[in-house]
Amino acid sequence: MDEIKLSSCTISDEIDIRRVSERPLALRNDRYDEDFDWKTLFYDTYQCGRFTVFQGPPLNNLYSYLKEYSLFQNVSGFLMAKHKINQRHKACDIWIRGRVKNDNISGPLGDFRLNIQPSGNHIFANKRVMLTLSKENNLEWIADWAEFYQKVHGVEAILFYDNGSTSYTAEEIRRAILRKCPSLTVVVVVWPFKYGPQGGVSGGKDGNVAPWDSDFCQTGVLQHARFRFLQNAKSVLNCDIDELVVGEKSEQSIFEYTEKRLLGLSYFKGLWIGNATEKHMESGIRRHRDFNYFSSLENNSCPNKWCIVPKITNRHYHTWSVHGIKGMKPFFGKTDYFKYRHFKAISNGWKYDRLDESNRVEPSEKLLDRKLKNAFSSADI
Repeated sequence: MDEIKLSSCTISDEIDIRRVSERPLALRNDRYDEDFDWKTLFYDTYQCGRFTVFQGPPLNNLYSYLKEYSLFQNVSGFLMAKHKINQRHKACDIWIRGRVKNDNISGPLGDFRLNIQPSGNHIFANKRVMLTLSKENNLEWIADWAEFYQKVHGVEAILFYDNGSTSYTAEEIRRAILRKCPSLTVVVVVWPFKYGPQGGVSGGKDGNVAPWDSDFCQTGVLQHARFRFLQNAKSVLNCDIDELVVGEKSEQSIFEYTEKRLLGLSYFKGLWIGNATEKHMESGIRRHRDFNYFSSLENNSCPNKWCIVPKITNRHYHTWSVHGIKGMKPFFGKTDYFKYRHFKAISNGWKYDRLDESNRVEPSEKLLDRKLKNAFSSADI
C-alpha cells in the first residue's frame, strides 16, 4: 500500500502570530507553553466526496487572519453555505465545494503550497475497522491487540495513527500487525503533531483542576479518520492499545452488535485490569494475556468508549471525540452488553507510573476476571 501523506499548514516561527489559548493563565502549569499547539493551522487538506477539506485544531483568533486569503473569503458558518466552516469541540474543518487546485496561497499567516491529498474512503469501504492513536507502544503489544480484535470481534481493518514514535517506523508497525494478522487491511498514518496539555489535576496548577480544553490532537485524529478514510466503513471501534473489549452479555462481536442497533451506536464503560499476575515478569515482556485480575471491585470504572456506524453521523452537527460523539447524547447508545478492559501494565508510563508497586495487588479468586480469561482462551491467545 502506498504511503499515506498529509498536507499540513503550519505558521512559520518568523511570523509573530499564533493561536490564542482559552485556558486562563492561573491554570497553566510549567509545561503548558511547551505542550500547546500554537502554530498548526491545518493537519491535512484532502478530498472528501465533492468537497476539499481543510482540517485542523480550533482556529480561535486565527480565523480573522485566514479570511484575508482569497481562497477562504467566501467561507461561512451558515448551514447551507456553499463553502462551510465547522468550528467544533477541539477541532475545526472547512469544506470548500469542488476541487481546489494545487497552488500557492498567500496571506498574513504565511505563504503555503497546497498539495491536496486524495480521499482514502475506498480503502475501508464496507469493512469493520479498529481506529487508534498510539505513541511508543511496544510492537508486541500492538500485534497482540490486533490479534485479539481479529479473533474475538472479527475486525477486518486497522487504521493506526502514530503520534511521533522514534523507536520504529510506520512500516514496522504495519509489518508487526501483518505478521500475526496477514488478512487485515492495515493503514498507518504518521501524525507528528503535539498531543496538547492535559486537563484535570495533572494538567492544572497548584492543585487546581484544569479544563480539558487544549488537547486537540486526538480529536483531530478522530475527525481526520472519519472524513478522509471512514465515511464508507461498515462500523468503527475506537480503542487504545491498552484496551480490549469483552462481551458481558453477548457472544456477538461489538461490530455486529452495533450494526444491528437502531441508532448504529454503542457506548460502553471500562474496567481497570491491575498488575496482578502469576507470571514472573523478569522472564520477558509483559503481555495483555498475562493479566486477568481486576485492580479492585469498587470504584473501578473508566469513561465511555464507542463503536459506531459512520453513516449515522452528520458532518455539521456531530464531532467524533475520545469518549463520545459530541452532539449525540450518550443515553441513546448506552449498553452494558460490552465493557472494555483497561490494562495498567500495558503502558510505557507517559502519563504516570502505572506499574508503581505500591498499587500492586496479588492474584486472587475474588479479583479474577473470568470473562476476560475466557476471551483469551477461546481465541487461543
